[in-house]
Amino acid sequence: MNEAVRRNDLLLYENLTRDDGPAMTWSMHAVGFIELNDMQKAEQLFKKSYETYVREPFNVWTEARAGVGAVNFITGAGGFLQSLLFGYGGLRLKFDQFEFYPQLPPDSKEMVYCGLKYLGSILNLKVNIDQYELHVIELNEENEINYEYAENNGKLTVLLSLYLFVLIALFWPQLHLFISTDHNAGQILSSQHVDSAASHTSVPLSMIRSSQIVNPHDFDYIINPGSSGICSDHNELLLLVYVHSSPANFKRREAIRLTWAQQVLFPNLRVVFMLGATENVEIMQQIKFEHSLYNDIVQENFIDSYKNLTYKGIMALKWISLYCKNVSYILKTDDDIIINMFVVLHHLSLITYEYPQERWRSSVACLLWTHMKVMRDKTSKWYLSKDEYPQDYFSSYCSGSAYFITRDLIDEFYDTSLYVKYFWVDDYYITGLLPRNSRRYVTYHFLNSIYIINVDLVEERFLKQIDQLVFGHMPKSINKIYQLWTLIEKTQIEKRNTMREKYRLKHI
Repeated sequence: MNEAVRRNDLLLYENLTRDDGPAMTWSMHAVGFIELNDMQKAEQLFKKSYETYVREPFNVWTEARAGVGAVNFITGAGGFLQSLLFGYGGLRLKFDQFEFYPQLPPDSKEMVYCGLKYLGSILNLKVNIDQYELHVIELNEENEINYEYAENNGKLTVLLSLYLFVLIALFWPQLHLFISTDHNAGQILSSQHVDSAASHTSVPLSMIRSSQIVNPHDFDYIINPGSSGICSDHNELLLLVYVHSSPANFKRREAIRLTWAQQVLFPNLRVVFMLGATENVEIMQQIKFEHSLYNDIVQENFIDSYKNLTYKGIMALKWISLYCKNVSYILKTDDDIIINMFVVLHHLSLITYEYPQERWRSSVACLLWTHMKVMRDKTSKWYLSKDEYPQDYFSSYCSGSAYFITRDLIDEFYDTSLYVKYFWVDDYYITGLLPRNSRRYVTYHFLNSIYIINVDLVEERFLKQIDQLVFGHMPKSINKIYQLWTLIEKTQIEKRNTMREKYRLKHI
């Protein structure tokens, strides 16, 4: 369920519920609006859950105004406690981790959660205006405690004493605690899932979310198809691909349209190309003509250059948030990447329609770099000075060749980008800094095994693993892309026809 549907459901149910009951309704609605990050509405419902139910003269909790029924209605009081624990406390108990997303309830200065038990350990969590304190009161020696944190004001203190760990962190917006038998749990939760803060490498203080807008994306559109013909003509689109493309790369865009982006083959797919501007007037005119033919280009008036790629990524987030609300998944890629779209859409269809419990939610899925060294070689195009990025290693982020973002994160990522200082390494900014600074819990999915980035091995590897490899980097020859796609298409269509024939014979 996306955020818009959930909000509508809550508002509709509220209008159908009488003002004087039941108390539990308003508590659960408060939790829902906290998860939607609508704190004003959450506060209204939180207060509504207790103000009319705690009655004089003995301050008992009752839903019966005339005094009939239960003298002290425990269920209503329980709803109030749940809104504190799971709403403002943000407690989430999962199979592999115990999570906290704490913030203070309205009109309060401090809140303490005592005796939280998980996997044999006992924890106390204290939240006030200035800091969070996590006290491990009792530790189960069979399980190790690993914690993840993000810095706010650069202060993190870990105090160790005999049998007692105390973590004090100035931290916003979330703290993740992992208690697990897996000693790598603090870095990788499983072979497939990684927490958005899952790197012990912190980000520089200058890249922590600001309270003020520091990166206004105030460029103007040169070409804007809006929603016409891309997302508006499909009630529920499975996948939207946005492609970073240089203005002069006409042949590469054409190759994509004629290979893995064919709507005849993939009716549940749409592709849009993201371009910046160039000072070459002839190229700009050709782009306008190209768009008049295909209606699949978005262009803003920043100069298209390597160090402006982050603007291109933010442009995509902004455009999708405005014009493509009816899509489940977003895939970013470059115009020199070949994609086995048969495999991509088959997998997304399975996890969305046939096995919805496996569906990606609030997720980024990609070739994930978990401990990438910062380039200090001044001759490299990826060179970063200590002033630009003081740490020697990046926190976790995705290869920019191709990565998926679930639609429920697009609006949040765009909003977050306004408050995170511009950084020109676009794949790190979009898939590293934005998830870490987001007010949403973001899960990474490891897809490393389906990429082949070595340009000299793409053809050989794809032909050997045509059903397993999905993304290949092919910057050298456009003709090679056509040739490889012809083989992919032929193999996949033959496979599909064989399966259909087997099904037909089985049901004769």
